[in-house]
Amino acid sequence: MDNKNMNQKGYTKQSIIDQPEESKAFPLALILAVVTFPLWIGLVAAIGGTVIGIAASIIASGIGFAVAGFSLLITAYSVGGFSGGLLLTGVGFLLFALTILTLILFVVFCGELIPWLVKSIFKIGNKIVEEKE
Repeated sequence: MDNKNMNQKGYTKQSIIDQPEESKAFPLALILAVVTFPLWIGLVAAIGGTVIGIAASIIASGIGFAVAGFSLLITAYSVGGFSGGLLLTGVGFLLFALTILTLILFVVFCGELIPWLVKSIFKIGNKIVEEKE
């Protein structure tokens, strides 16, 4: 081999040109990721913010139901009439039931939807990076 055609690492120009396509795909994908960074970081932030907002609203509504149910149970004992107290107690217990339902909804949301969303994002990213045959 000719030493004048070799670069500092010992590769010739022809050996660099003859590289397989797989080794050329990663630098191209990296450059594409850097150039399109403003676009995809906005999408990732929007999706993440939406997920956090939904989770926070579920938790906040559950806390609101619990506080309202507790306050209605306390109020039921201070009301003079039997029927008013019974009504407030029933509504308080219904609000506690709604609290349990929002807790179940939150567990399903965090346990099922968030992992599915993350897997879907990675699948989309892998489809973009994979070479097209």
